[in-house]
Amino acid sequence: MDVMTVRAWRVLCCLLLAVLTACASAPPRLPSPLAPPSAASVLSRGAVAPQNTNDEEGRNMAVLFQGLYALTPADCGSGRPAFHCSGVLLRGGQYSTAFGVWNPNPNSPKVGGVSFSWLRQDARFGKLAYGYDAGFLFAPTDYQGAFPYYPIDVLCAYPIDANSDARSAFGCGANSRHPATSGPCQAQNITTSSAWLNHYRQVTDYPNAHQCGFTTKAGTADAAVVFALLPSAMSGLGSVSFQTQNELIVAEWPQNIVGTIPLAAFFYAGGGNGLPSAQGMQRDFIRAGGPWRPVLRMTLPANASAQASFDYLPGEQAVP
Repeated sequence: MDVMTVRAWRVLCCLLLAVLTACASAPPRLPSPLAPPSAASVLSRGAVAPQNTNDEEGRNMAVLFQGLYALTPADCGSGRPAFHCSGVLLRGGQYSTAFGVWNPNPNSPKVGGVSFSWLRQDARFGKLAYGYDAGFLFAPTDYQGAFPYYPIDVLCAYPIDANSDARSAFGCGANSRHPATSGPCQAQNITTSSAWLNHYRQVTDYPNAHQCGFTTKAGTADAAVVFALLPSAMSGLGSVSFQTQNELIVAEWPQNIVGTIPLAAFFYAGGGNGLPSAQGMQRDFIRAGGPWRPVLRMTLPANASAQASFDYLPGEQAVP
């Protein structure tokens, strides 16, 4: 976010959190952030003034995720990993009438765990898993206010796609290709990015399956410290990292909790063909009883030195 300093963005985020907390007794709608004068230019990126409250929320959600992408703290304080207050936790998917994309996939072989990716300015990638071009975004814990959203627990994190469907322990355990050496990092005393890279490079037979994952589930004493290694481990992989997304395993949540799932927006990948899919997700989510959530255009970085962007376009909403 080149028009806004990190300090100004922190002020904006604090105001957003105050609004979220004040609205804790309201229906499960994520209120729009308030923009202080120093952030006014961010809200006027050539777009027209919003014409209704949904447009206002959509525009401001784009600003929120642009800011979360730009923030790069090592942690969120009190021993909490950085995904609680920064970065973009996303899950790609494809529209289906068989089940809502916001639900854990009932056909997944990884029972108990759901794969996500985490995009941040210092943790960039240029494609989504399986070539998906649509999906949804979760609001970080620190931006959910006091409303009782279902708690999302990130169980573990991998700097690059980990072939988690072939792993035990919800996707956080050993991979069947390398059962003796691909278990959790901390259990193998791998607690630095250089140690992780050395371990990753020990094999030439599908090193993604050999990699270890950083355990980050709630209650893990060193969760914030090891998760902070993710960006540097990705950087150490070079171009391989940009070409393949990272992978975070989230503990499975109940089916059809549209009223309390902390889903903040649907997205489609800019330049792709995912808009109809994202629109279908938005439409079905609302039909299922969920609150209005915007469709955002998420443009992934075109190369390792480019930036991601998030935009809201009123004319692209299936439900205005």
